[in-house]
Amino acid sequence: MLRKLRPGEAPTGPAWKEVADYNNDLSENFTINEYFAARPEMMLGRMRLSGRMYRDNEPTLESDKRDLGEALAQAVEKLPQNIYEPQAHQVAEPTFDQTVPAPDYVKPNAYCTHDGMVCIREENVLRPLNDLPSEARSRIRGLIQVRDAVRSCLRSQLDGSSEEQVAEARFQLNLSYDRFSSRFGPVTLRANQRAFDGDPDLPLLLSLEDYDDETKTAKKATIFRERTIHDRKPVESVSEPKEALLVSLNERGRVDLDHMAALRRSRRAVEDQPRRSEQRQHAQDHVGRTKSGVGSPVDDSRGEGRAARQGQSGRRKHSSHLAGNHGGAFRPNGFL
Repeated sequence: MLRKLRPGEAPTGPAWKEVADYNNDLSENFTINEYFAARPEMMLGRMRLSGRMYRDNEPTLESDKRDLGEALAQAVEKLPQNIYEPQAHQVAEPTFDQTVPAPDYVKPNAYCTHDGMVCIREENVLRPLNDLPSEARSRIRGLIQVRDAVRSCLRSQLDGSSEEQVAEARFQLNLSYDRFSSRFGPVTLRANQRAFDGDPDLPLLLSLEDYDDETKTAKKATIFRERTIHDRKPVESVSEPKEALLVSLNERGRVDLDHMAALRRSRRAVEDQPRRSEQRQHAQDHVGRTKSGVGSPVDDSRGEGRAARQGQSGRRKHSSHLAGNHGGAFRPNGFL
C-alpha cells in the first residue's frame, strides 16, 4: 500500500523504487524490484525462468504448491500494522452565506446554477438543492445547458442576428443536446422528465424531440437543422376597416386610428394604381393620334353622330315611302 506524504513529512519504510539482482534456489539470476529481492517471503510463489508469453525462459512467478488464500494471509500479517490514519477533516457541502436574489432571466420555479450549485427559484430568491441525489443533480445540470442553448438559438432568430450567428447558436444547441443524450438518453425519458419536473421550460425541451414510444428512440426536431422563425414583415395595407383594427391591435397593442387610416390609404393607392396607369396610357395614345393626323376621339364621335343622323333621316324617308304605298293607312291620328 502507498500513502501520500503529508506536507513536510520525510519518506520512511523499506525501499521499493529501484530494481535489484536476485538468485533463486536454482541459482537462476533475475532482475526484480528491490523490495521483493530483499523479502522473497512476500512473494506468493517462486521465481523461475520458465515463462513463454513473449520468449522462452522469461522470468515468471510459479506456484509453490501453497494455498493461495493462506499464502496471501501470511504475507498480509507481515505488513506493518496500524499505520493508516484517516483524514481528520471532512469536505462540507457548500452553503449560501446569505440569501441570493433571483436574476430576472430566471423564471419562477425554474432551475439554474449559481456558484456551481444547482438551485431553484422560489419567490424572488434562489434555493440550493443540496438534498438531491447526485444523479438527479447531474441530469438537471445537463438539461439546464440544453434549455439555455435552445433559448439562445431562438433568440438569435428574433433579434436580427446574422446568419453566421444563427448557425453558431444552432451548433451550440446540437453540442449540448448530444452531450446530454449520450449520457442520459432522450429528454423524453421518464427519469429526465422527473428530474426537471416543475420547470416552466420542460415543454420546450420536450418539443426538441420526435419520440417513438415503441422503439424508445428520439429524432431531433427541425430547429437542430434550420431556421424555425423567419423575419416578420409588417402589414402595409388592408382592404377592410375591420382588418385595419385587427392589425392595429396586433402590432401596436391599441386602437391607433392614424395607423389604421394609413393602412386604408395604402390599400386605395394600390387599387387605384392600375386605373391611373390605364388613364395615363389612354392620354398618351390620344396625343400620339393627334400628332400623326389620325382622327381624335372627338372626330370619331362627330362621325358617329353624322352616321346616326343619316340613319334617322333614312328611316323617315323609308316610313314616308311606306305610307304612300299603303294609300294613307299611316295618316296622323286625331291627337296630333
